[in-house]
Amino acid sequence: MGSLFWGYFPDDSPRRSSVAQVGTQVLDVRCHGFLLPSVQTHLAKWTPLQERNRTIAIVLSGTQFGTVLTMPIAGYLAASPWGWPSIFYCTGLCGVLWSVVWLFVAISDREREYIITTRIGSSSHSQGMKTPWRHILTSRPVWALTAAHFSFNWGKWTLITELSSFLRHVYGYDIKSNGLLSALPPVCCLLMVLVFSYIADFINMKEFISLTLSRKISNSIAQWGSAIGLCTMAFVSNPTSAVILLTVSIALTAGVLHG
Repeated sequence: MGSLFWGYFPDDSPRRSSVAQVGTQVLDVRCHGFLLPSVQTHLAKWTPLQERNRTIAIVLSGTQFGTVLTMPIAGYLAASPWGWPSIFYCTGLCGVLWSVVWLFVAISDREREYIITTRIGSSSHSQGMKTPWRHILTSRPVWALTAAHFSFNWGKWTLITELSSFLRHVYGYDIKSNGLLSALPPVCCLLMVLVFSYIADFINMKEFISLTLSRKISNSIAQWGSAIGLCTMAFVSNPTSAVILLTVSIALTAGVLHG
């Protein structure tokens, strides 16, 4: 999360030249790398099929909600007497506290029994099965998904990470205003997650189109829409238009949760 707040650093801070800072950023990213695969596996194994779209939308929209909540607060923390380091202390402490809560209230015994009875294509003997690494590594769909996932995350996190710096250095927004404006795109993305989830559930339930085509359409809207919005920014000089384009670009990325 630390990289999201580079826009709040003062120009004379040693953040980019500090070896310790770079080391902790690398360690943070490496540890964070375990999170999404764990969440995806958990959702695949512990989500009733008829609730999967909505569950995925609710769970993964937590990243947007966290950004929405944190961006304005980060602006005030950076401008406070505690300065920009307080952003890292507060967000890091929240992560530790939430991990403790998760350990105790993640899934109740009643929920566990219900989920087990609704699972399809799952086996209690899966732990003993061999992973078909050769077939996975030579699978065209796997490589296509990997390329799409990498490209999407590259664009999305570049937008989110550099948003604060962009608003501050290009358009001169002060830190407090910067925080509120930086929260606008994730707010819209959070709303679009709900819109996409209900549309996807409705289309799949009515079987207007195949599930594969539905997912391809969602991915295309998310990736092409955000790419077009980002490219258009190169021809925009008005700050209001730039913020609108950024907001639309990030909001459209909600489509990948169902794609």
